[in-house]
Amino acid sequence: MSVLEWPAVPTPGRIVRLPLGCPAQLVELSGYDGAARLLAMWWTPYGDELMFSDGTTTATGDYRGWLAFCAHPLTRLFLNAYELGSSEHEAEHWLLVDRHLATLDVGLAHDVRGLLATQPSELHALTAELSPTEAAALLEHAFEEHVSRERGKTPEQRGSDIRARYKREQELLRGLEAVLDEGMQTVIEILERHDHP
Repeated sequence: MSVLEWPAVPTPGRIVRLPLGCPAQLVELSGYDGAARLLAMWWTPYGDELMFSDGTTTATGDYRGWLAFCAHPLTRLFLNAYELGSSEHEAEHWLLVDRHLATLDVGLAHDVRGLLATQPSELHALTAELSPTEAAALLEHAFEEHVSRERGKTPEQRGSDIRARYKREQELLRGLEAVLDEGMQTVIEILERHDHP
């Protein structure tokens, strides 16, 4: 897949690299907890929520960080030309995060989905040496362990977990806003220098 420079519009087989790096907080705020290098994000009208996919897992995400990211003036400057989905329309484009390079790209949904399908999955890496029966047993055991841990929590522990997640989300949202505000200030300074050499 070839890469075009912003402000181009994605075309089949070509993604657009945004001049905005991926804020470190964005992926964690989305609720994605996998380890894949590439992660796509978009909004869907079906349920009116954030979606993410790493090519193996596609799920609904936590919307607060996405909305804060997309609503920021700096982000709007770079994303305005792209249709990443809304409450009324399915996404034509998906935002592609490269977690190793900390880049943001925009591509046609079909192309990004195809690119993600070529990404090795964590599950495949963990089970490559196992027979199908052994892999199924390993997954079943991991699921049972998770369920057992969750069932063993008291209401106080569950409440504490919720408060800790909320506190972490607020920290991440403040950090995201600070990073984007700093980027916006840099853009303003560059424009002022350009207008008044």
